[in-house]
Amino acid sequence: MGNTRRLRIDRLGHAADMLRSYEIIVNEELAGEIKRNGVLELNVPTEPFTVMAAIDWCSSRPVEVPAGDAPLTMQVANKHGIWKARWAMENAANDYLSLEFVYVPEPEPEPEPEPDPEDEGGDAPADGE
Repeated sequence: MGNTRRLRIDRLGHAADMLRSYEIIVNEELAGEIKRNGVLELNVPTEPFTVMAAIDWCSSRPVEVPAGDAPLTMQVANKHGIWKARWAMENAANDYLSLEFVYVPEPEPEPEPEPDPEDEGGDAPADGE
């Protein structure tokens, strides 16, 4: 892997799946696991990549992450809660978990070009002319 940046993933402490870890998959490879109320920090590529979370046969939708150098923060959780978890496993397995950005840095604005000191005053006549 070439240049890298940090990806922090926070897992909320909901009751659903409380005893199980979620797998974090980057570019279709297992990158780590995260427990309830846990934090996982990974080095990820600066070029575009895909990340998703999974547990057993259920997962989040894949998230396409654009190229960049800035660190990223995401949050993973069971989006259906403990009472709808069984329904979600059977009917929405590929949307069972939510994996979303919490903080995405805004691109830095382009700096304004500095005025050329030789060009000050423009075409206006000099004083006294």
